[in-house]
Amino acid sequence: MEIDTDVQLGVIFREDKPDRMEQAKLAKMYRVEECLGIASGAGRTMQSRISATRFRSMMAEEAYLASHKRPPVLSGNAEKSLPRFHSKDAVSAATVDGMAALVDCLTFTEAEKADALLRTPPGSSDERSAAIALAPTLGSCMTQGQTFKMTPLTIRALVADGMWARYARTTH
Repeated sequence: MEIDTDVQLGVIFREDKPDRMEQAKLAKMYRVEECLGIASGAGRTMQSRISATRFRSMMAEEAYLASHKRPPVLSGNAEKSLPRFHSKDAVSAATVDGMAALVDCLTFTEAEKADALLRTPPGSSDERSAAIALAPTLGSCMTQGQTFKMTPLTIRALVADGMWARYARTTH
């Protein structure tokens, strides 16, 4: 089954939260039950909860990796900042815009290292090393007064969003 990732991710990443019906459609479309190995009708149930932010990061990472088998090459006319369409419901506009600028700077400056991070197994020592390799650039891309907790997981999530937005998303 082929999925048009831009169309599907556009549904998942829209600014308002998907309702339960849409979540059920997404679960069926991505064959979540099959992926989790749930045997229907066997009297077993399983539930899982994941934050919308973490789900977005996972989907962005997979969409980027599915469309790029090797690190991308930045085009000669690339711009450092990209137009972004994030929900600003949960956090201030300044925070969202600041994080988008940080990620745009990182993926513009260190695309190869960012790509390498996404190709490491989550939670591995390789992931930690790849995240540490990006820390100096993250520091230089941050605006004055900007702070966030830098862990391999948060760096991976930022990188996934940035790499998807810059290299996998076909419309800006």
